[in-house]
Amino acid sequence: QWIFKAGHPDVKATFEWNEEKKQAKFAFTQQQKPDEWIGIFRFPLMIKLVTGEHEDFHELEIDSAEKNFTFVSKEKPKFVSINVGNTILGSWDFNPGRDLLIAQLKEDKDVMGRVFAARTLTKDHSRACVDALGEALEREKFWGVQVEIAETLGQIGSARAQDCLLKNLERVKHPHARKSIVRALGYFKNEATVEACEKVLKNDVSPLCQYE
Repeated sequence: QWIFKAGHPDVKATFEWNEEKKQAKFAFTQQQKPDEWIGIFRFPLMIKLVTGEHEDFHELEIDSAEKNFTFVSKEKPKFVSINVGNTILGSWDFNPGRDLLIAQLKEDKDVMGRVFAARTLTKDHSRACVDALGEALEREKFWGVQVEIAETLGQIGSARAQDCLLKNLERVKHPHARKSIVRALGYFKNEATVEACEKVLKNDVSPLCQYE
């Protein structure tokens, strides 16, 4: 479908928890406009519900423009993930809510799940969101996710987001991640950014960071 036709799945997904019935409901809509080259895609989709220490995987079959699924769970998931492992090439619009995204950013074992959570939180400028991103930037072990978190903080653009970036500039060890922090600070046109960048230019051991 991806090779011999045009386009890709452009999926809008929603998640809803029904506490009374203990049900997790997912809805998927393919938003691409079908024509002679672009069709409705058919593909398997892996999703994950995480409750406590338990991960519950479900493989779904997406074969129409709209598809709904319901699963029973003993408790509300701490977080949910769609397209686990980023195996299906497409565009994914999915925001299950701040609390679930923050939990995914902290706890998802899947690197791409943490990346997805960081990117989606760009739309949330709340104090709780910024603080969670700042903590994740310091705690995250993979520089690729740190890059996404730094970019998200830069796009949020609040004073608190800048503080998180400045605080982590010296704490983060990987040069690619520090480079991204310097780039994200470029969103903030103020004296604090100038001072931080001057210090990096003079003292950082990485030419990548000095160049940025």
